[in-house]
Amino acid sequence: MKYSFRGNRTLIVGEQEIKFPHQIYEVMDFDTVVVVEISSGGDSIDMAKEPRNNIYAVTEHGKILWNIKDVVKITHLYKTAPFDGYYKILKKIDESHIKLWEFGGFILTINVFTGIVTELEARRF
Repeated sequence: MKYSFRGNRTLIVGEQEIKFPHQIYEVMDFDTVVVVEISSGGDSIDMAKEPRNNIYAVTEHGKILWNIKDVVKITHLYKTAPFDGYYKILKKIDESHIKLWEFGGFILTINVFTGIVTELEARRF
């Protein structure tokens, strides 16, 4: 999927520009979707400054497919932990799944095309 950036907060997909409230920290590319992690920037993480619900999936047409807040609301994570968390992209599992770490100690595997959590584990680091 082709995309580019304007500055450090704007993702350009096709003719669409998506401006995020914080800088784009990492982008994970899938066939027709990119997963975007936004961050306050800097080398160290100051949790007081980090944006909440900071993971987005964007389609090849430049539309936001889902935000992590919407994804976790439909899992039991919503009932067992704060869903308004800060997330970190850990890795691309395969051509349709990504693994994220929620700073409260949860690891989520998500289908990037559907926004469905396919695996959830509690882990303390």
